[in-house]
Order: sequence, then structure tokens, then C-alpha cells
Amino acid sequence: IAAIVNSAVAVGDYQSSPITSNASLVSIPVTGSVPDIQLQKASSFNDENGDGGAQVGETISYSFTVQNTGNVTLTNVTITDPTVTVSGGPIASLIPSATDNTTFTAVHIITPADLAAGQVSNTATASGLTPSSVTVTDDSDSLNPGDDTGADNDPTITPLPDAVIDAVDNDFST
Repeated sequence: IAAIVNSAVAVGDYQSSPITSNASLVSIPVTGSVPDIQLQKASSFNDENGDGGAQVGETISYSFTVQNTGNVTLTNVTITDPTVTVSGGPIASLIPSATDNTTFTAVHIITPADLAAGQVSNTATASGLTPSSVTVTDDSDSLNPGDDTGADNDPTITPLPDAVIDAVDNDFST
């Protein structure tokens, strides 16, 4: 931590005699700009037809929690995800320590490849601009139970329940 230090002495005359005060010292701590952002992502499988298993065309809903973990206000906060279109945002301004969990959502439509894999795994990225126009980013960490490996930026994994593949005609229907 740096500091701005200022010292002053008052000098004057009293009844024709010079007078000098004791030195006065002021030290003001200065902390640097430490921008930072954190993104967490959760998912849930939507069983639209209610049969308990995943089929092509059903969906996965994603929710996002973005937090300004730095000490400067971030602007133009956005979230991108390579596998879905993220709705909402950008957040115009996110002050230090502020958290937003309502602005951004996304929906993934299940594909035959997802069914073959038995799960969908992906990572989103949050970004924001500092007052000096430097971009800070963070890859998402999963909020899903069982996904957290203890490391930062765990992918969000959504298991597809009873993903039964019709191997006879290979159309991936149940």
C-alpha cells in the first residue's frame, strides 16, 4: 500500500520575534485499482413432456450470478456463452461487492449429440469495463451440486436423465 505524505511547518512573527511551529505530518493511504469480476452459473433440465427422460427438443435453463469482486465500478457487464444465446443485459453499472442474479438467462435446446453424450457441459464468460476502459473477465464456476471440483471455473454439467437412444433406426427418439 502506498501513501501520500505531506509535512508542513508554520512560520511567522510574534512581537517582532520569529516563531516556527512544530512540524505537522499527514499520511493518506492510497490503494490501487483492483478490478475483478466473478461469474457463477446453474442449470436445470426441463422435462417438457413429463416422461422423466430427455429427448431432442427439450431444454435446459441457465441462470447466472455475476459479482463485482474488485474495488472499482464496472460498466457494460455482459455474459457470453458459446453454446446458447444469453438473454438480458448488459448491466450498465455494477459497483464493488454488488451481485446480480436476475439480469441474465439462457436456454439450451437438447440435440442428438447431447443425448449421445448423456449430458451437456459448458462454460460462460462474464466481462466488464473498468473506469480506465480495461476489460476484466471471468469464466463461470458451476453452482450445480457435484460439479464443484474445488478449482475455479468448473464447467456447468447438466446430466440428461434416462437419455435413451433408439439405436435401431438411429433417430435418437425414445
